[in-house]
Amino acid sequence: MRKLIIVAAAFMCLSGSAAFAQETSVEKETFDNYKNEFNVSYGIITVPEIAHAATAFFGTFITLGTVNYRDLDFSGAFTLSYFRYLHPMFGVGGEASVETCRYAFEQYNYSSHEYDLGETRHSVYVSVMPAVKGRWIRTPHFCLYSKVAVGSCFVNIGEYYDKDGTYHPSDSDVWVAFQVTPAGVEFGGEKHRGFFETGLGMQGTIRAGYRFAF
Repeated sequence: MRKLIIVAAAFMCLSGSAAFAQETSVEKETFDNYKNEFNVSYGIITVPEIAHAATAFFGTFITLGTVNYRDLDFSGAFTLSYFRYLHPMFGVGGEASVETCRYAFEQYNYSSHEYDLGETRHSVYVSVMPAVKGRWIRTPHFCLYSKVAVGSCFVNIGEYYDKDGTYHPSDSDVWVAFQVTPAGVEFGGEKHRGFFETGLGMQGTIRAGYRFAF
C-alpha cells in the first residue's frame, strides 16, 4: 500500500508541475518536432515480485506451512529510458531498470514447536532492454501510447551465512527480461510531462514517472 501511494503521489505531482511547464514563445514548436525523450520512473508489482510471491505461496502450501517466507521486501523498480522517434508515431530506444529485494525463511521446529528464523538474503535485479514505443493519440498536452521491451536481467544474490554458520558466496544469473505496456498516458506540456502506465514485466505492473522531450 505504501508503494502504491508513492506511485500515485509521484504521478499527480509530476503531472501537475508538467502542466505549468508550457513554452511561452510566439512561435512555439509543435509536439512532433521533439525527436528525443528521456524518462525516469518508479514501478511496483514487477516480475521478480510476482515470482517471489508465487514461490512463497506454493512453498508454504507444499510444506504444509512448515517453511515460510519472512520479511519479503522489494524496493520497487527504478527505470531510466531514452527514445528516439524515427516517425511521429513510432520510437526506438533503450531502458535500464534496477530493483533490490530482501527476504528470509522461517522453518518450523518440531522440538520447540516454534518457528526458527533463517538467514536474511539480498538480491539485486538489473535489466537492460531495447524498446519500441507507439504513440496512438498525440497532442501537445496528452498522449496515449503502448510499449514493448525485451532484453536481459542480471541477477545477483548476495553472500550469506545459514543458520548452521555455513558460508554461501554470492551467486549470479542472467534472465530474459521484458516489459509489455498495452496502455500508457502522458499529461502536461510539450517538453515536460508526467506519465502513468499499466503493464507487465521488470518495470512493474503499475508505473509512474517524468518525461522530458528535446
